[in-house]
Amino acid sequence: MRLPKRSLVAATHDVFMAAISMPLVMMLRLGLDAWTITSPQFIYDFCVFMACFVASVFVFRLQREVWRYVSITELKPIAKVVTLSIALTYIILFFAHRLEGIPRSVPVLQWLVLGALLSVPRVLYRMTRETAARTLTNQPMITVLLAGANDASEGFIRAVQRRSDMPYHVVAI
Repeated sequence: MRLPKRSLVAATHDVFMAAISMPLVMMLRLGLDAWTITSPQFIYDFCVFMACFVASVFVFRLQREVWRYVSITELKPIAKVVTLSIALTYIILFFAHRLEGIPRSVPVLQWLVLGALLSVPRVLYRMTRETAARTLTNQPMITVLLAGANDASEGFIRAVQRRSDMPYHVVAI
């Protein structure tokens, strides 16, 4: 399967963030003692997690999401990938070695950390892209006062905020 360049960048980002999430969570939970964990068990646990994560990413096609249009709706697949990959990982690890040496708070912490590591860069990318596009336009703005608070006015406001070529500036509803 061949991925387009943007999808490859997104998939690489996601895999990198997943790779740093497990050691980061262990450090958060165990303190600096976690850096001494290089046991074969931790390496096995890490490999199981990465395999589950990559499988989850391709099941939910997370690498195909376009970052410039990220909203709450597009963050749902991230939550699904994080939930599935962590659930599969810790179910497999439970049957493999009864989660020996893994504190009970680690799956919850890892869900929060991995969710943040995958969603925050997407949201920041969208915010910087929208503000950069807005500041690069030098056209005069037309001040608009919308009459009526309904779905049409909300759609207009979102369209004005999303597109940099619209010369409107909404001041009130």
